[in-house]
Amino acid sequence: MNKKSCLYLFLSMILICLFLGGCAGSGGKSETITDIRQLDGQNIGVMTGSTFDGYTDEFIHDADKKYYSEYSDMAAAVKQGEIAAFLMDEPMARMLCSEIDGVSYLPERLTDDSYAFAFPKTDKGKRLCDELNQFLAEMKADGTLGELENVWFGSDESLKTVETSENLPVSNGTVELALNLENAPFAYTKDDRTVGYDVDIAVRFCKAYGYGLNINSVESDVFLSDVESGKYDMGASGFTVTEERAEKVYFSEPNYTGGIVAVVAGSSGGARYQSLQDFSGKKSGNDDRNGSRQAA
Repeated sequence: MNKKSCLYLFLSMILICLFLGGCAGSGGKSETITDIRQLDGQNIGVMTGSTFDGYTDEFIHDADKKYYSEYSDMAAAVKQGEIAAFLMDEPMARMLCSEIDGVSYLPERLTDDSYAFAFPKTDKGKRLCDELNQFLAEMKADGTLGELENVWFGSDESLKTVETSENLPVSNGTVELALNLENAPFAYTKDDRTVGYDVDIAVRFCKAYGYGLNINSVESDVFLSDVESGKYDMGASGFTVTEERAEKVYFSEPNYTGGIVAVVAGSSGGARYQSLQDFSGKKSGNDDRNGSRQAA
């Protein structure tokens, strides 16, 4: 090989390396992400208008933030290498990663959060809160709460059913329950029925205490204020407990504990949907507009 050919080959290899390096830089590093510190300086997805914006700054140094309006879009971006990760509530991440192939989440929680039912600070609200706390304590003691968690955070769809609230006794009056139905697996719509982990608990509670139950779909931006005002007797949907919110409403004892995790590329195993198109229209996100991360 003459000098001219060697020079041409050398320059070609440099150009190829620069091109591949540029591609890796546009979507984050190519190595498998196993630690939150590997995300420093990378492209990170953020749900528009959510508190995950601030959490990204707190936990990921020098993140190049890209904003999205759907978690499914961020999952697609992770799979395609456009972003390295995005932050999400662990219970919702569990569902997302079990349903979409090619994404998983790091086991390390960045925060420790509790999820609970909310009640107005009225006499009725206090009574219902105390009764639900007693009911939750009994469910924890006999293992029922753990069984419900396995059902609603598991992958067997045939088990995810809730007894109809229309057939409940009304001997002690009716409870008006506020739900945001875009927060699977806590509360969502399946086959035109309201289902979910929190819904199942609420129906069982009302049946045990002789209450009828009216389920009300409430938008996240008025959820807390409507419960606080007493428009509804209690509210749920994976609602995060905070000191600021506790000044406005009563909170039950937590019925689930979790926190924020980072969703990254990787196989979660057992995904029900093999493509993002299959997941289109499904809801499993929590943010300031539709879930536990909504503004106080």
